[in-house]
Amino acid sequence: MLSALQNKNSHLKILDISSSEFKKYGEVFSPEPFCELFEKMESTPLPSEGNVYVASDGELEKLSIFEKLEKNYYGSMPVEIGYCNGQNTKINALEYHKGEEINLAVTDLVLFLGQVQRLKDNTLSTDELECFFVPKGTAYSMYSTTLHFSPCKVHESGFRCAVILPRGTNSPLTGEREQIFEHDKTLWMTNKWLIGHRESKPVSNGAFCGLTGENYELNPLED
Repeated sequence: MLSALQNKNSHLKILDISSSEFKKYGEVFSPEPFCELFEKMESTPLPSEGNVYVASDGELEKLSIFEKLEKNYYGSMPVEIGYCNGQNTKINALEYHKGEEINLAVTDLVLFLGQVQRLKDNTLSTDELECFFVPKGTAYSMYSTTLHFSPCKVHESGFRCAVILPRGTNSPLTGEREQIFEHDKTLWMTNKWLIGHRESKPVSNGAFCGLTGENYELNPLED
């Protein structure tokens, strides 16, 4: 699969998530504890255009893994289980959160990743990102210092990805706030700091334009 994808995307260097290069961005888990969640995710909606993002899905949060994640992985912090499904093929933007994110690749995915430490004046070039293939059935985390955004689809039919985060993340901001820190200008939603590419929808809606260079696109494989 990776070989076929690389052949169709010679403009990108696509690494496998199991490679040592991913270790600075996150961790790959055994998928076994997430079997029920993988199965439930198969019935979540997959739009024919664009992406759909749901931060907190009540049906997914009824599963036994929800309480285990709160108690064990997040140390009794409240969490949310949702999903990002869709048709994305471009980088478009980068975000990070204060707290790790766990994702399940319900389909094959490709991720464009960077590091917060490489931001300069809230800007970063897309040429500083690394690209990873994530096989279907992979459970993985991304550290709070990992810049990421929507996965890209590997197949023309689209992608499904479960998203687990500290509760409240990606909900709308409320109230006025004074700018104190340099990164305050990139605060876009609750627990979501974002820089967008000039071609992206977030920037057209007022997000900070801090992602420079080419907005690379992944060419998906036929189903």
